[in-house]
Amino acid sequence: MIFKDKEQVEEKLFSLADESYKRFDSRLTNTQYPIIGVRKPALIAIARAVARDDHAAFLALPFTYFEHHLLRGAVCAMCRVSEQEHVRLFYDYVGYIDDWEACDLTACRYDRTSESYYAAMRALTGDEREFAVRFGIVALMHNFAKRAEYAARLCADMRALTHEGYYVKMAAGWLLSVVYLADKKPVEEFLLDADADLDTRLKAISKLIDSFRVNEEDKKKLRELRKTIKR
Repeated sequence: MIFKDKEQVEEKLFSLADESYKRFDSRLTNTQYPIIGVRKPALIAIARAVARDDHAAFLALPFTYFEHHLLRGAVCAMCRVSEQEHVRLFYDYVGYIDDWEACDLTACRYDRTSESYYAAMRALTGDEREFAVRFGIVALMHNFAKRAEYAARLCADMRALTHEGYYVKMAAGWLLSVVYLADKKPVEEFLLDADADLDTRLKAISKLIDSFRVNEEDKKKLRELRKTIKR
């Protein structure tokens, strides 16, 4: 076992602390967990080693610091277990998430394109907890949004969202901007629908206008649409 207790984990993390990165990361996230200031590549390297070792013992350790929390998420995603066990680990982990960074790092670290995984992540989008919902959205985006055959279904799932959280809507807009590159039609229908969530539509439009992969003709149409729906 790489780490025998929480104190050994913290000793390793503090040995990698970078004060300037701590200040930078503190401005990006509003987590309740105290931040040490460890850069993500270093965390991922540790997580990879733990995932090859006794990941269950590591995940059973208590934690205090943000980076230990991030490590736990990365280990959940990177350990060599069945899809069913990954889903169980994720469902447990989302209960500890209080910021977008931990959510996105973990959700984007596991690659799976099965129907059962889609269903498991889709189920999270109906959760009452903001970052559980965001986790489901980001996991769906990471694994399915670039596949045209999922475009209409993903748009329908984003339309069905009921959570009013800021980070939910931003993730939904982000997902739609990725789906657009695979199949524009269902996304355009979503953006033109006055009954669809306004903040989600505006976020998707903003992401698309900023994208290097969207042509200027489409960007012009999107800018005009943004003016219309902002009125």
